[in-house]
Amino acid sequence: MNRKKILDACCGSRMFWFDKNNADTVFMDCRSEEHTLCDGRTLEVRPDVVGDFRDMPFSDNSFYLVVFDPPHLNNLGKSSWLAKKYGRLLPTWEDDIRRGPAFNEPGGDFVPGMYMKKGYVITSRGCPNRCWFCAVPKREGGQLRELPVTDGWIVTDDNLLACSSGHIDEVFAMLSRQPHRPQFVGGLEAALMTPEMAVRLRGLKPESMFFAYDTPNDLDPLQAAGKMLLDAGFTKASNVLQCYVLIGFRATHRKRPSHD
Repeated sequence: MNRKKILDACCGSRMFWFDKNNADTVFMDCRSEEHTLCDGRTLEVRPDVVGDFRDMPFSDNSFYLVVFDPPHLNNLGKSSWLAKKYGRLLPTWEDDIRRGPAFNEPGGDFVPGMYMKKGYVITSRGCPNRCWFCAVPKREGGQLRELPVTDGWIVTDDNLLACSSGHIDEVFAMLSRQPHRPQFVGGLEAALMTPEMAVRLRGLKPESMFFAYDTPNDLDPLQAAGKMLLDAGFTKASNVLQCYVLIGFRATHRKRPSHD
């Protein structure tokens, strides 16, 4: 493991960073240059390592965290201000991005307490479903991996309710001893809700619970889950029960929703 814990693989002039000389970070870019901008300011691209993210000079498992923020525009003049500030994508950009760090590879082991805001926790990665619009199955190979449960109250798992009953028991026990009310922000799967689970969730007194409404087929399970949760004691007025809605993505359409 590198003594520096973070790699910024496309650092440019380090605009991503508040601390542009972060001592835990190796800054890498394919450019090393200096420009005077139109307003007279100096733009410096001075990486620690001059390298190409498509063929990085580091072995696997060299860093705990990789910042991968490549250029986003490909229709730029080579000497344009935007190209100088942000870099530009090559005509082969789609292939290039796929060769970036950890693209579509399973997420590595999470190191508790490192580089996540206090309170956030990941207790599992992946999802057994293979929804056509979702990148998680591609990244995780369609597998659900249960991780060691560490303290936190903002649960960001991909599909917590798909985990084993033993893992869910451990997560709920952990949440019950936290100093704040739980928040389930990862998008719970309504089809996995049961009356018993609704009662257990109510017992945790969560601050918020998000479900997913991604396709028309999700509506019936969502309504059924809502009824179970209301029967368990949740109320509409509390705004605890919330929902992510997928709109306008590829084959989906922008027809006006017909249900509240």
